[in-house]
Amino acid sequence: MINNNQKTKGFTLVETLVSLLIFGFISIILVNVFVSVLNSQKRILQNQELMNSSSYTLEYMAKLIRMASNDEAGNCTGTAGKNYSLSAAPDSITFLAYDIKSSSYKCTQFLLDSTTIKERKSTDDDIANLGTAQAITSSSVQVDGLTFGLTGDGTDNLQPKVTIMIKMKSTSLSVNAPSLIVQTSVSQRKLDI
Repeated sequence: MINNNQKTKGFTLVETLVSLLIFGFISIILVNVFVSVLNSQKRILQNQELMNSSSYTLEYMAKLIRMASNDEAGNCTGTAGKNYSLSAAPDSITFLAYDIKSSSYKCTQFLLDSTTIKERKSTDDDIANLGTAQAITSSSVQVDGLTFGLTGDGTDNLQPKVTIMIKMKSTSLSVNAPSLIVQTSVSQRKLDI
């Protein structure tokens, strides 16, 4: 004989809907946390690339500027006895830099070309022989500003010092791309005595 008074075991429709609703909310929260973590990681990687690029660019430029020599003939800087020549359009610095390969000084120029910092080198100490500009900044960054400041290059009896300021940002597709302003000052190693 079958007992019809016994309750059947299982979930009601309301209990099932409530559990599905709770599971849905938890899933949405977990997906949002996952997306947030991915966006944070992307931003951290962009900042790291920006820092690496700015560090490399400053160090490379500083190394060559530090090893500059006085242009006694004026073939590179345009003025005899000057160490550096600055120009505002485009922002650039020209100087005699020591070339390790040839063990001689060659006319070198750093300049801002559109949104990239580039370097031009001559085959000798003459500015007329400057070669094709080569990019020294990564394509993953955009340079918005390059400024050179100069003290002590002339008759003031001070050792020449160049201040470099670079404003750059990431070329990522995000609206709030990270940006950075870096600055360093470099004194010339070869004494002006």
